[in-house]
Amino acid sequence: DLKKDNKAAQVKLKKQIKSLKQKSYQKAEKDETAPDSSSTTNDSGKWPFYKNERFAYIVQIPPSWSKTHSQNGDGITLAKGGQKILVYGTNDYDEHETLSNHLDIEYGNKAVEGNQIVSKTEFETENATGFYVKTKSEEFYIYKSSDYFVYIYVESSAKALTKEIQKKIAESFQVQGE
Repeated sequence: DLKKDNKAAQVKLKKQIKSLKQKSYQKAEKDETAPDSSSTTNDSGKWPFYKNERFAYIVQIPPSWSKTHSQNGDGITLAKGGQKILVYGTNDYDEHETLSNHLDIEYGNKAVEGNQIVSKTEFETENATGFYVKTKSEEFYIYKSSDYFVYIYVESSAKALTKEIQKKIAESFQVQGE
């Protein structure tokens, strides 16, 4: 009976997420202001929240960086002084059982040369667990929720300050509704 209840709860949650995603195509993404917590940058004051309806996640973003929304609603690109941070969601089309399984398959031995994992460290926020991953060409924080992934990405050549900001964004990651 416990397995049936668990399965029913999973099916219900997947339907709720699917409904949220469908609604997100019809709504514009919203920004809300929230207080800053110990900034690692020269930005002072408040970092606004970026709320992605399509993939049901929320992160804080630096106000002094320009923000460009993707056309398909999967996330944003932050830019300042030639540096970029991408924050985006993507569907888990292959339905990986775990985040670690996804990373092993996509970035393991069969990955494109230079895109194999160099290091992988588990990373936790208030309501999510993910990984901080380095390859030769990129560094990203990744989280998994039932049927999608969220990436907070920079190129490996990014400046140290950009990587600090990337980390602060990752630390603010929240799954909407949890």
